[in-house]
Amino acid sequence: MKRLPIFLFVVIPFVEIWLLIWVGRHQGAGTVFLSLLASILVGVQVIRHAGSDTLRNAHERIQQGELPGGELLDGAMRMLAGILLILPGYLSDLLGLLLLIPGCRTLARHALLALLPQGLHTVNHSEEIIEGEFVAGQDAQPPRFTALPPPQDDAR
Repeated sequence: MKRLPIFLFVVIPFVEIWLLIWVGRHQGAGTVFLSLLASILVGVQVIRHAGSDTLRNAHERIQQGELPGGELLDGAMRMLAGILLILPGYLSDLLGLLLLIPGCRTLARHALLALLPQGLHTVNHSEEIIEGEFVAGQDAQPPRFTALPPPQDDAR
């Protein structure tokens, strides 16, 4: 995991530059320029539509009484796809285009959720009752809160 930043910030840019030079030698500088310009324009459109679509889909889920977690993550991945398309390079464009395919986006979402620590992406719907007293009046003291010890897990 410590080598991931080195890979992201050193190896990938070198691969991107090498691919740009290789395509430029074989297809010409004009082809490289036009392909990069086209991917930037597509990326801007993807970002523009991803935001509004995500808000609309999340609103529909909320109206149905459900949490829009999947829609928000899907929208974030579409935004990431747009950003990858805007970045210059063929490798980032390929990754961005893959994230635009719904099936690939689903696989990426499952892989991302598998990387998260267990319990981070789940919602606890248990109800917790906090007992206390309320005193009203002029002589009432401001409430003092004390930290309660965490509940003991019986499984230990």
